[in-house]
Amino acid sequence: LHGSIFGYEQLYASRDRMREKFYKAWQAADLDVVLCPACATPALHVEEVRNSVHNVITTRVYNLLDMPAGVVTITSVNQYDLSKPYDPGTKDPDVTRMAHRANEDSLGLPVAVQVVTLPWKEELCLRAMTELETAMGVEGPSHHLLNPTPRRSPSLGAPPIEQAASRL
Repeated sequence: LHGSIFGYEQLYASRDRMREKFYKAWQAADLDVVLCPACATPALHVEEVRNSVHNVITTRVYNLLDMPAGVVTITSVNQYDLSKPYDPGTKDPDVTRMAHRANEDSLGLPVAVQVVTLPWKEELCLRAMTELETAMGVEGPSHHLLNPTPRRSPSLGAPPIEQAASRL
């Protein structure tokens, strides 16, 4: 038991050293806010989420570092986006399939960026999100304009099947 507690404490100490190093580098670069992808693709099909571990690396790292972050919709997938050839740039067939499936039927889906600040700077994060929404002309969520097809999985992990909306 003592050995496992010591290992646990070592993990926390390692994480804390990583946080301190990251915070110092952030401050040395004189950063206030960082904008980065929230997700590398449009919304995923539910059965593809298990293949998305690399898709959300930019959200996980800030969670580990205990930094405030928020996501702001800045545009949506349009016909021009879908007309361009798309290469997800990976040799992993599961990730490639996930990325291509995310683009299927993605017209109108939101595209967002993540806003990140140092710990204890939540107000700055929220202010930057507000300023970004204003600068991008975001008038509020347009999700009500989407017309999704209701789908349910017959069992955990199984691909969803379409169902009539009246049966939900």
